Amino acid sequence: MEATHALARIQNALERAHQSDALGHCLLFVGAGEQERRRIAERVSRMLLCETQSGRACGACSACTTSLDLHSDYYRCAPAEDARSMSVDDVGALTHFATLSSSHGGYRVATILEAQTLTIQAANALLKLLEEPPSRFVCVLSAHAISRVLPTIRSRASVIRLPAEMIVESRKGESISDAISAVTHAASLEELKSSIDETEHAISLAVKHVLKQEIADSTSDLRWLSDLSRVLDRSSRLARASVSPRLTAEWIAGRVGPIPNTL
Repeated sequence: MEATHALARIQNALERAHQSDALGHCLLFVGAGEQERRRIAERVSRMLLCETQSGRACGACSACTTSLDLHSDYYRCAPAEDARSMSVDDVGALTHFATLSSSHGGYRVATILEAQTLTIQAANALLKLLEEPPSRFVCVLSAHAISRVLPTIRSRASVIRLPAEMIVESRKGESISDAISAVTHAASLEELKSSIDETEHAISLAVKHVLKQEIADSTSDLRWLSDLSRVLDRSSRLARASVSPRLTAEWIAGRVGPIPNTL
């Protein structure tokens, strides 16, 4: 219920901004889980593409009822399953899409899911597009943590932080997986410290989840979470001592076991 309410609050705020023509040409959603970021990005896209142009998705027109990926004024960019990053070629295809005229006389919308996986070259190519965006073009980005998005891109986006309540109960474990991934792939001390903080928050959410749901194997789950917390405590001291983020991330990765299925 909390996840539904949090999503509704954010969506209502975005609808009001769109109705007053104050939405901006670039939105960046950060926080929550990967599925929640994808969901809000898709809802915003439908709102912009809705044929009624009323500031909200009507739920009845073809833009609202068909697959987004089949809409000629929509483009999705995301890392492939077998790839860890998005390349400059991926952004080049998106940029070409942005320059085309709308097929329906409305907006053209592009989403970049998990923007933290953009290479430096790809991020710089995206920056050029955001510096001089085409008319009636909106770019919707999502990322696990704001610290993992190029500062110059962040400065050109309206940043919307998604609250932890948006993570539905059955997906609390994925929140931990998301956070651990950010820690073990941190490229700087700033990213490492930020990712450690977010993982510690994810742990506290997971502990509440275990206690609330009375999971049968709660003892082993709580022990795993406690062990992870100790690893992060040690890694925080390494980060404060300015130990190489790569070495610290490798140290963490070597001590984090598989996430229990019950989480």
